[in-house]
Amino acid sequence: MKTMKRVIAVASLIALAACGGGGGDAGTSSFSSGSGATSGTTGGTSGGTSGGTSGGTTGGSTSSGGISTVSTGVPSQRFMSISAETYNLNWGVDGITTSIQVFVADTAGNPVADGTTVQFSTEGGQIETSCKTTGFKSGASVISGCSVTFNTQDFRPHDGTVTVIAWMDGEEAYKDLNADGMYTAGEPFLDSGQIFRDDDRSGDYDPTKDELSIGATLAGAPGIGTQACVGDETLVNINEAPKSVSNTCDGVWGRTLIRRTITLPVSDPRFLTIAAASGGVVVGTAFGTRAVAAPAGTTVSVLNAPAGCTITVSPAAVGIAEVDPTFHKIVAVPPAAPAPDPCAGKSVLVEAKFQDYSPVSTTFVLP
Repeated sequence: MKTMKRVIAVASLIALAACGGGGGDAGTSSFSSGSGATSGTTGGTSGGTSGGTSGGTTGGSTSSGGISTVSTGVPSQRFMSISAETYNLNWGVDGITTSIQVFVADTAGNPVADGTTVQFSTEGGQIETSCKTTGFKSGASVISGCSVTFNTQDFRPHDGTVTVIAWMDGEEAYKDLNADGMYTAGEPFLDSGQIFRDDDRSGDYDPTKDELSIGATLAGAPGIGTQACVGDETLVNINEAPKSVSNTCDGVWGRTLIRRTITLPVSDPRFLTIAAASGGVVVGTAFGTRAVAAPAGTTVSVLNAPAGCTITVSPAAVGIAEVDPTFHKIVAVPPAAPAPDPCAGKSVLVEAKFQDYSPVSTTFVLP
């Protein structure tokens, strides 16, 4: 998984965003034309079963040369973000839910049109088909985004992680070097081709492991071609480059299906693990072929602190945005008065526990 700061969803978004079961078939084009606007023009309404408006306001420059508005309302790959309210859910039972939300803006960082459809697919569990962006107030501004509900249930992937993908009609990411609010030939961009759900998290499409290869039936769809998918993430200055099936790009900047993925761990508290490490303990969940984060809210505590020795565990619980096993530092504080240290070299029992599930423990030797 790429190293990047995870953005935690705001729970109240559920009430503010209009989420629906509309959506469309993954093999149905959501485009009204095969070309994207390269200047600040009013966009159109996407056709097809996925519906939704992808166009927006008129952008351009003032007669004096200053930019009056560069907002196009067309969703940009560079400004698409996905996050979860809680990542490490309790997968020990069916029916635990969380909100998966998408925020999206155009290339100027401005909101896209209300009603723009975002579609979703998941490797495991269940997720709502789609939602439509709805502007909601954030302070004095209107921000575009929407959310869907994710539910724990079978299928529970054997590698212990669940890949969720969101996609929508938009335009390829580029760096606006001349700051004119539109793509200009020669500016760096990330070519995007046929999207797929990267279930094995390798970054490359493997038909024996990855599923939901979207676009295979979209003959002549915008952005789909037969060329190598190239581009420099550092030049475009993007947080996550879009993943594409090899040799399905067209070599031209324009409209495409923009996409983002998120990884959730299969955090089953029936398989909690704890192990001593230098300075603390590592807590996780063993599931399938790998260890992942323990469910959010799993507590870590010391059961038998020696008399006169104060022991702290930091953090004392597993947070809501963890994917991998977590480290919990153990610090022993002896009395302030000059005396033999009652902490040094003593063995203590450290326990990890989630709700009423059976706890696990390990021995930790205080330094």
